[in-house]
This record gives sequence, structure tokens and C-alpha cells, in this order.
Amino acid sequence: MTTMRAAVLTATHQVEVREVPRPDAAAGEVVVRVESNALCGSDVHAFQGHHARVRPGMWFGHEVAGVVEEVGDDVDALRPGDRVGVDSVLPCHGCEPCRHGHSNRCVHYKTTGSRGHGGLAEFMVVPARNVFQIPDTLTFDAAALIQPLAIAHHAVHDRADLHPGDVAAIVGAGPIGLCALLLCDAMGVRTVVSDLSPSRLAFASKLGASATVDARVGDAVAR
Repeated sequence: MTTMRAAVLTATHQVEVREVPRPDAAAGEVVVRVESNALCGSDVHAFQGHHARVRPGMWFGHEVAGVVEEVGDDVDALRPGDRVGVDSVLPCHGCEPCRHGHSNRCVHYKTTGSRGHGGLAEFMVVPARNVFQIPDTLTFDAAALIQPLAIAHHAVHDRADLHPGDVAAIVGAGPIGLCALLLCDAMGVRTVVSDLSPSRLAFASKLGASATVDARVGDAVAR
């Protein structure tokens, strides 16, 4: 049996690097050699024991980029050596929302790192349809952030009715809020960012926020 290293959650507030079985690619799957895995707030919740779907014995991680190591049968669009990003959402493709093209509303969806093992390992196996080639000009660290950037993109481009010259209020200068800030800036939308953290507000200013509001002081909504 071939093994690999993974950062296994062994108990609340305890992670150990262990030797675990290395996955193989079945038909329609690829094995990705993980080069970068970003940490999400949900990973922190899992480490603290507050995640309903992460249990000891699992390893989390769903913001992943790497290199295709192995391809299974019936995979034609990818080959070993391809640089890729990984879509962490694993819809069933059989329920009614999936059949109507709304796989984001899948009734039986899984995700890497919560309802299955994730990217805090040397290798991970995912369906080939969840893997997307990335250009050589994109670093693996940057590619691992495609997943949170996609969340902000959905908010800014798909849900908000924003146009160049508009002003948008962004509540929270965490990773998703900062991604929204960058997208608004690219669209020519001015931004006012509020947060409780002075260091995060300073970073928001550095990334191009038109104004920042320290929500600890006074009436933040009025300001």
C-alpha cells in the first residue's frame, strides 16, 4: 500500500501529521499533488471542534491548487503534469437542482475537507470535472484563492446591481470582504469598508478602499 502524509485532525485543537493511504484515481477521477492549500474560517472552526461535519480522523482543506499526478480511465482533458486549481464542491449530479443546472443547490452535495478528506495532504483525489487548468503565470498560492474569490465574485457580479461610479459598503475586511473590494475596484465601484480590526482596515486601504470605518467607534452605519 502506497502512503502519503496528511495533517489529520485527531481531537479538538489537535492536528498530527500522519502516514495515511494515498488515494488512487478511479474512472473519471484525477489524483492531484497538492502544492498549496489555503486555510478557511471553517477549517479553524473544525480545529476548534465547532464544525458539524468534520470529525477526528479527517483532514480538512478546500482551497487547493496543485499538479495532476495521475488520471483515471475516461479522463481525456487532463494529463499528469498539468497545473490545476480544484473546485471543492462535489455535487451528486442526480438530484432535481443538479438536473436543472443548479449544482450549487445540490441536495446531496459533499465538499473536500468537510464531508470528505481535503487538501491538507500530499495528494487528493477528485472528479476530473472539478479540476481546472491554470496558466504558468499564476502561482499555486494565488490559484488556491480562486475558491474564496469565486464567492466574492458571486456577490459582486451576480447578486449586486453595481455599476462604475457606484459606492458599495463592504461589512467586514476578512478574506471574502477584501476579495469583494478588489472586484469592486476592478469594476470602477468605490468602496467603504467597515471592520473591528484596525490592521484589517489598514490592509483594505492598501488594497484600494475609498474609505474605511472602524465599527468600534461611534455609529458606524451613520458614518
